[in-house]
Amino acid sequence: MTGTERRLLASNLSMRYLKSLRSSHFWAVIASSLVLLAACGGATPATDGSTQPPAEAGPATVRIVQDGGCQMMGPNCPTYELDRDGTVRLYRTGESEVVVEAAVDSAVTDELWQQLNTVDIGALVERAEPGTCQACVDGIDTVISYSMGDEEVSLDSAVIAFGAGEPFFAVFNEAIEAMAAAAPMPIEQR
Repeated sequence: MTGTERRLLASNLSMRYLKSLRSSHFWAVIASSLVLLAACGGATPATDGSTQPPAEAGPATVRIVQDGGCQMMGPNCPTYELDRDGTVRLYRTGESEVVVEAAVDSAVTDELWQQLNTVDIGALVERAEPGTCQACVDGIDTVISYSMGDEEVSLDSAVIAFGAGEPFFAVFNEAIEAMAAAAPMPIEQR
């Protein structure tokens, strides 16, 4: 992805965000929040002293689709759906039947949802290096998708690099490892 393409993607994400700002519902929520904050004297720290968004905020489900070299022996590429409560559903990529349902530790979901609630997707895309097609050389490509309000987010490792130096992707990599351990893919051969 060229710098221009990344800027266009970031611009597209920003435009969707700005369009959501124009809705009257958005402004009604903002006005109500300001009145509430004024009445309460500002943001109240949580019991741990932070003013971070509650862990329950953010998407209900995150979907992670992997494809590529894991298809060599059979349909063994995983698609994970992770719910906020830690429930993991494993599918074979491209199929709709749940193969395994399990759960991951709440620390995994807490850390992941903290990233989801605080990351600036436009800035993340702008910082990211161009991705490469790992599936083209028997590797595995990954697509992370979720919804934040009216915004659909879809990040593809073939388009932008999921660099482990970026906290957002490091946490996602840890979550993928935890999901693979909790819900291992039963190998099928052709």
